[in-house]
Amino acid sequence: MTQEETIFEEIKNLIPSFETFENRIIAHVQNDYFPLIYQCLYEWITPPNQSQFSTENFKKLLNNNYLRLLNDIYRTRISEKAFDIILEGLDKVKDFNDYEVVLKQFKGCNPRGSKNVNAFSLGTKVLHTYNPKENPIMDSVIRENLKIKSQLDIDLCLNFKKAMNRFANEYKGYFSSFRKSNRIKDEFKKFHLKLKFPKMKILDMALYYNEDGK
Repeated sequence: MTQEETIFEEIKNLIPSFETFENRIIAHVQNDYFPLIYQCLYEWITPPNQSQFSTENFKKLLNNNYLRLLNDIYRTRISEKAFDIILEGLDKVKDFNDYEVVLKQFKGCNPRGSKNVNAFSLGTKVLHTYNPKENPIMDSVIRENLKIKSQLDIDLCLNFKKAMNRFANEYKGYFSSFRKSNRIKDEFKKFHLKLKFPKMKILDMALYYNEDGK
């Protein structure tokens, strides 16, 4: 079984039904502030009258302290020197749809002395911002919940993306039911959240929640 297939099976094991999907999303919203933060970010940075950023406009956003903002939100502790290296590399990227090329710009920029933080994780958050419909977020919580023990590197990020998109395509009903669910509508209303989250963020909410509350 390939790494992509293994991750796909773990996603299915974690959310085997829409009821589980719904319950985990509701629990996540009740116990975590990230959905509200992401809603604010989406509304703030989404290009007017555009479905997606152009590469040049996205570079401008990153250079306008957005990369540092993501670093602060997720506490990835990337150094100032690493910022310079990453931004210099990203400025040379010709197309942010080239997932692998973008991730390569984060190579060798891991925070010193940190076992749980990886610069590639920050890279997935940057790519998620660029295309939240297809690019998932990878971090230590997701890895733990999906029982991923492999090193967080470019290959793992690529296989994770493939597995997440495969799941989203094969279980399309989960997402249409999400938007129709009265339970989710009621819970989101309590926290002033809208239902206009992109697929990868909806799936992230379902995967991110820990039943032990951590």
